[in-house]
Amino acid sequence: MANATAGVPDIGLLTLTEVVQLAGYIAKAVKIPAMVDADTGFGSLENAARTIRELEAAGLAGCHIEDQEFPKRCGHLSGKSLVDVEDMTERIKAAVAARRDPDFMIIARTDARAVEDFDRTVDRAQRYMEAAPTQSFRKHCKALRSFAILPVRSICRCWQT
Repeated sequence: MANATAGVPDIGLLTLTEVVQLAGYIAKAVKIPAMVDADTGFGSLENAARTIRELEAAGLAGCHIEDQEFPKRCGHLSGKSLVDVEDMTERIKAAVAARRDPDFMIIARTDARAVEDFDRTVDRAQRYMEAAPTQSFRKHCKALRSFAILPVRSICRCWQT
């Protein structure tokens, strides 16, 4: 949304209020469930919880929260840094606890593959799943063979190299 609506790069420049407003417009305009990229949850654990409540109130069906440090980078840009696995699992737990609608989908996203090896990326994603998100989303899987060892409940974007 940052590029299309504000003309700025996807590096965390939109506020929670802006994301909720823009995503809410989309949710109200379509007849299918709408999901949104909630970046890092917009701050502390309390902010991650508020993010979920605000997105639910705006009519969204779900969101994904990523494991980057702030300021975040677009998942396809270099220069990313990640929070500790424990920090991200606490972020996920706070988001899940804040959920009022049990059908609101929370996807724990890792950008680890861009900065860590494949095994560490899978380990991160599995730890995130244990923290109870609805799905786990790994970016930058380097080959389609990566699907073979990922949990069935996961979503993975893979590019053949």
